[in-house]
Amino acid sequence: MARGYTYDIIYDLCFTDRRLILICLSDVSHSTKPSNISALTELFIGGGLRLHEEKRHKMRFEEERRKTLKDMTPDQMLQDIKGSFEIPYEKIQSIKFSKGITGSYIEFLMSTEGKSNSKIKVRLRRPEFEEAYGVINEIIPSKVKKD
Repeated sequence: MARGYTYDIIYDLCFTDRRLILICLSDVSHSTKPSNISALTELFIGGGLRLHEEKRHKMRFEEERRKTLKDMTPDQMLQDIKGSFEIPYEKIQSIKFSKGITGSYIEFLMSTEGKSNSKIKVRLRRPEFEEAYGVINEIIPSKVKKD
């Protein structure tokens, strides 16, 4: 599984024989928790401590979710994990892999019945970018483009 994210949602990408499943690990609602830092401390030191505490909380939440995912089937993940969704390979028109100054991205262009085509753009870290490229290029090479 590779890890990807949009602006504020973190996904794990699960590749099966007929579809890609984007499993929501955390979103905005998981990033905040009541802070144990007093307002006076925050006033003098700044919000850095609170931000660090929120980041640690979010990372712990993601790791706990990953532990529960290990025992689940892809269908259970879709059903039980709110915010997760699938992209059947036959609906994918093209997949564009690109690297830039701001990061590495995968962009999925999909056909939808009776609607204009839809795009999903997911940002990946460099090692995960190469891993995802290798897996997708193996499964559906005719739809892959790399910049």
